[in-house]
Amino acid sequence: KPLRVTASAAPLAVPRRGRVTYTVRLRNVNADVLTLTRLRACLPAGFTFIRGSTRGAIRVAPARTTCGRGRIAVTWRRTLAIGGGRSATFTFRARAGRRLGTFTTAFSGVAVAPYGVRPSGPAAPVRVRRGR
Repeated sequence: KPLRVTASAAPLAVPRRGRVTYTVRLRNVNADVLTLTRLRACLPAGFTFIRGSTRGAIRVAPARTTCGRGRIAVTWRRTLAIGGGRSATFTFRARAGRRLGTFTTAFSGVAVAPYGVRPSGPAAPVRVRRGR
């Protein structure tokens, strides 16, 4: 079965250019160890990754690329072994953009065969609002 990726954001609402902390949980539902080799977060358009903010199970600095329509992809390349029936959690921070609205981040990854990573789909909604 594929690795399950879930994510949340805090706070749920921020002012323009406000800071958001993402918490990402990687859950291995298999009996055997699963080895993750790459994890990618596709941030909303206008959001930027805060350098040096990765903490927890993954601590390496990610590479930054694009993932379409002005969105920034943050990719961590690290071998991370997650025991059977166990989870690993890490956090990172981003700065919200200037556009108002509710925005989500999508997560995907690569694991050593025979396992895979189930993409999160739209996750960790954040509302960018006026004011402080």
